[in-house]
Amino acid sequence: MSDPFADLFPRRRERERERERERPPREAFVEHAHQVLLARWGTSLSTRVADLPGDQAEFPLVSGNGRIVGEVVWLEGVESPEGKSAVLSEHVWVMSHVAAADRRFLLVGHDLDLVIRWVARRRAMLDGVEVWSLDGDQLERLA
Repeated sequence: MSDPFADLFPRRRERERERERERPPREAFVEHAHQVLLARWGTSLSTRVADLPGDQAEFPLVSGNGRIVGEVVWLEGVESPEGKSAVLSEHVWVMSHVAAADRRFLLVGHDLDLVIRWVARRRAMLDGVEVWSLDGDQLERLA
């Protein structure tokens, strides 16, 4: 969260910039996604717990009433295309088991060519899970 007084005090502004540089890329992407999805869908999403059969899991993009549940798929660090496909498949499988959600989705921000090819091959297995890409402020539904 930004320091509201950072612009008034130069040292605070510098500390704020330093925190921004240190933030892990996935975390920065999730924070940006919160803002873009709020503007696009008119619903505030944040990190919350959602129910799975016999368990619970924390997801980064959940509405206050739990009817919308989303997961960020972060493929950075996964080397092979097969590994990335496996990660996508696992996320779809988990999301398809979120109990009370009316809307379940995955959000990706990189490796879009691979994700688009994966969606084209695996569309039938999505089981109601939406797949979205976020590139800057451009939000696009892939499936």
